[in-house]
Amino acid sequence: MPVDAPSLLKGLPPIIDERSRLLILGSFPSRMSLEKSEYYGNPQNGFWPIMERLFAIDRRLPYEERVHRLLRQAIAVWDVIAVCRREGSSDQAIKDARPNPIVDLLARHRRIQHVVFNGIAAWQTARREAPELFRSVTVSMERFPSTSPKHATRSLEQKVAVWARLRTMLEEAG
Repeated sequence: MPVDAPSLLKGLPPIIDERSRLLILGSFPSRMSLEKSEYYGNPQNGFWPIMERLFAIDRRLPYEERVHRLLRQAIAVWDVIAVCRREGSSDQAIKDARPNPIVDLLARHRRIQHVVFNGIAAWQTARREAPELFRSVTVSMERFPSTSPKHATRSLEQKVAVWARLRTMLEEAG
C-alpha cells in the first residue's frame, strides 16, 4: 500500500523593512513555528535567547514586539525555502523544496549588506536550491552555528560568542 506524500508546506513571509541592513536566513520553519506563524517559535531554539543577550530583546515579549525590536536593530529574517514537503521538523526530511526569491528581495532592499545563514543546513540548502544567490549578489555572506535545539554541539554561550559578530556587521552597515 503506497504511503501518502506529506502535504505541501508554505513558509513564513520575510521580516524586513526599509531599515534592514542584515538578513538572517534559516532553512525552513519548524512545525511549531509554522503552527504559531512565528520565526523560531520553538522555545528550545536559541535564536530569541541569543537576540536577548545581544540586543536586549526579551524573549518573553509578545512575538510582534520582538519582531518590532529586531527591525529596530536593522535585522531582517527569512528562510531559504519557500515551500516544501516534510514529515516532522528535520531539515533532512525536506523534499520538493522551492526556494524563496532571495536575490529579488535583496534587489528591493539594497541597504542590506550582510547575509547570515543560521546553520549549515540553511547554507547548504541555499547552495543547492538558490545557487544564483552566490553568483549574483555583492553582499557579504557568512554561516553561523545553528540556533536549532537539534544542534547542541555548542553551548548557548558558545553560540552567543559567534553570533555577537552581528553587532560588528551592523556597525559596518551603518
